[in-house]
Amino acid sequence: MSTRITSLTASLIDAARQAVGEAGLRKMIAVRTKNQIASYQKTLPAPTVSLRRRVEALATVRTREGYMAEVVTEKRGQYLLIEHHCPICDAAASCLGLCAGELELFRAALGKDVLVERIAHLLSGEERCVYRISRG
Repeated sequence: MSTRITSLTASLIDAARQAVGEAGLRKMIAVRTKNQIASYQKTLPAPTVSLRRRVEALATVRTREGYMAEVVTEKRGQYLLIEHHCPICDAAASCLGLCAGELELFRAALGKDVLVERIAHLLSGEERCVYRISRG
């Protein structure tokens, strides 16, 4: 990402925070997350489809969005969604609510029968974000 876009993103987040306050910024993120959930639910297979196929479909969507995602089978019925790149890293660094929204997004999009746990986080100094996904 170019430095100009990174600076613009950070300055827009700061301007939104100044204009609407922290509560308003959280509300904006909640609306974004709600819109993403609706979009993902239209794209991902129904909860009746195998968990593996749902996670693979999620990885495909995330890769299209720039996350370079892959699925690794950890053990039977348990998968790792690994995102090798984060196109919103700079924005997330100035607004941690974006990362919290991703967990909510994955949980809602994959179905009520699924557990999603972040086990590595780029903003915590890890090399990438990794999510453990299993049946609930």
